[in-house]
Amino acid sequence: MRPMVAVTIILLLLLVPAMVGLFLTGDRYLATTHDIIELRVAIVSVCPAHTATSGYQRENPGPDLTLQFQGVGKTSLTLSELNFNLVWKGAPIAIASSFQTMPIPSDQAVKVTVETTLNPDTAAQARDLFTNHTPGVNVSGKARLLLANRSDGVWLNLQDTLDGIGCTR
Repeated sequence: MRPMVAVTIILLLLLVPAMVGLFLTGDRYLATTHDIIELRVAIVSVCPAHTATSGYQRENPGPDLTLQFQGVGKTSLTLSELNFNLVWKGAPIAIASSFQTMPIPSDQAVKVTVETTLNPDTAAQARDLFTNHTPGVNVSGKARLLLANRSDGVWLNLQDTLDGIGCTR
């Protein structure tokens, strides 16, 4: 009977580090989840497209949007991808897709400017909308964040309006 008690005690003592590790992993997971939920994304500037005199030229350039990501808590996240449409009256009038690696440190703000491209079918109408600052243009899309453990990351939905946002360069 005595050997059985000794084996049981040894097994229980081996469980303690495993339980501590499991608790710490769960705590980090919950902190990361909380920080992702609390992350704030805002459109802070909508500027006319830059026109280059030489070199890189965009076909049907739309406005340049500057987004601000405000990091929170103790989790350092990394922005890796932005994909969104500018929508007016339910129809996409411009698209944006940006692949970049930009750290979002905890408790700091990071700004990223994204070029948009006008839908060729509605480019003239879209230019008029942006020139006249017509209300009702919305942003609809996603942002991909990588986590500190370099997993596949998470996608955040981006939903906002361009109403009342000016250009600050």
